[in-house]
Amino acid sequence: MSQQEHFDIAILWRSLGPYHLARAAAAAEALTAIGGRVTVIELCDSEETRDWAELRKDRPFAISTLSPGQKLTASTPDLSNRLVSVLNEIGPSHIAIAGYDRPEMRTALQWTKKSGANAILMSETKWDDNARPWWKRWILSRIVRQFDAGLVSGGAAGEYLISLGMPRERVFRQYGAVDNAFFQRHSDSYRSARPWPPHGEESYFIACCRIIEERKNLCGLLDAYQIYREQVEFPWRLVICGDGQDRSLVEKKIREDRIEAVELVGFKQARELADLYAGASCFVHTAFREAWGLVVNEAMAAGLPVLVSRRCGCMYDLVHEGINGYSFDPYESSELAFLMRQVSQLSDNQRTEMGQASQRIVGRFGVENFAAGLLNATGHWTAATSYGRSKTKEAETV
Repeated sequence: MSQQEHFDIAILWRSLGPYHLARAAAAAEALTAIGGRVTVIELCDSEETRDWAELRKDRPFAISTLSPGQKLTASTPDLSNRLVSVLNEIGPSHIAIAGYDRPEMRTALQWTKKSGANAILMSETKWDDNARPWWKRWILSRIVRQFDAGLVSGGAAGEYLISLGMPRERVFRQYGAVDNAFFQRHSDSYRSARPWPPHGEESYFIACCRIIEERKNLCGLLDAYQIYREQVEFPWRLVICGDGQDRSLVEKKIREDRIEAVELVGFKQARELADLYAGASCFVHTAFREAWGLVVNEAMAAGLPVLVSRRCGCMYDLVHEGINGYSFDPYESSELAFLMRQVSQLSDNQRTEMGQASQRIVGRFGVENFAAGLLNATGHWTAATSYGRSKTKEAETV
């Protein structure tokens, strides 16, 4: 059967959260327009570290869960046999696969070789996320070269994939995307009902990492915030969203260092998180290691200025220095403290302009860009961008 007669894409993710569902919906809309179909496959319907509560009914695509009711953990047994059964049943012409760390992802890749389907690697990994000896890079290169195309989250991820042997002309963007319209609508509605922008004690920095762990560098954030508080007369508050194995260490540091005006609010679902973004004055992301950082997309879509670590993959694409925010060295607390002071002393108009710039910039990284990039990766060219060349005036090279 020819590709024109049979154009169905299976998208394989570990588990589905709000941004997965939004991306899949955009892809389904784009494929329907050309006679195609999307099926989403998830390994489990929740993860140990991300307990999303998302409405899955009335979606424009089918969802197949390999192990319903089970939380995905590092010790979850290999679900490859179930995956093969599902793939044999739906028979997709293309499979978009999120990474290759789990055995099921590698099984999906091998299934394409046997079935004649095309494999698309969805990746946000960049070269400095983890130390990789030469022999591990050799193994990764052998895996990457088996994929027909790549869909990446930006410049750093694209260059890393190319360094592993993916031809530049087969690398497309934009994998890292959220539902920009949701966060913008929510922030507009929230702010229209309240005095805006906030002042005094109503103003706060917000940091969101969903999983509190060492690499997120929240202790470094607290050090910077303590310095900032000592340098300004009326400091903003600090709100931290997230939960996880290291939350007790963060609480201990707040207590022992006697850091005031810090609120740990725990893990938040999308609508609750949107409220917190809407009420904030600036977003801060301090990670030592972060492949991309979708929380930055969310905060920018909500119209916030951003302060982003230079070790976050999204920094290269989303932070325009002095326009919508600033980048900083995550190992230098004094540098971040300086930027926090600088942003908090901006006028209302200046902060508003930076927030509006954030929305314009992240507008090129929405779920519709994911859908267009996915179609490009299959060879069905659209107005989206191929890595290294622009197809329209509006499209931006990575």
